[in-house]
Amino acid sequence: MLNIFLALILPFIMMLFFTRVSYSKVGALAVTLMVVIFAFNGLDQPIPVIVAGAISIAGGYIASLRIQKKNRGV
Repeated sequence: MLNIFLALILPFIMMLFFTRVSYSKVGALAVTLMVVIFAFNGLDQPIPVIVAGAISIAGGYIASLRIQKKNRGV
């Protein structure tokens, strides 16, 4: 249960952080996917954890689109 909760929260936060730091949605997506796959051993997790992580990354990508649209003039 804790794994699913962390899979829902951590990739979302990482996506927002990397988007804010790099000013690039695609770069942030690539870095977040690499961290999830290699550092958290994402491919060896159970299916519900992988699905929760994918949902979280998609939600983080959508939120990063809104952040960049809001801060376009900066």
